[in-house]
Amino acid sequence: MVLFVKDNTPSTRADLELFFEDPEADRRTWQSYEQVEKGHGRLERRLITTSPDLNDYLRREWGEVGQVFRVERERSSRDKYSREVVYGWTTLSPQHWAVENRLRLLP
Repeated sequence: MVLFVKDNTPSTRADLELFFEDPEADRRTWQSYEQVEKGHGRLERRLITTSPDLNDYLRREWGEVGQVFRVERERSSRDKYSREVVYGWTTLSPQHWAVENRLRLLP
């Protein structure tokens, strides 16, 4: 299961933002995967970063958590640019997630 954390859970979203944006965070357990696609006059870049470091913390409120993630999406064309960052968690373990990321990156 994959759950995107939205604005209706502001404290969880804030926790994930703080965690991933912390410049002093220990990133040894983090994994990242980037996908870049060019076509139809636009460039799309997606970067996902995952970590199992918040599992115990989130398990109290959300149950089974395999790891948390941050997805950054950028799209650019001649006259437009957009950037979006979303956060969430999945029940998939880091090992299973690595296999999934080789197959495809979250849209």
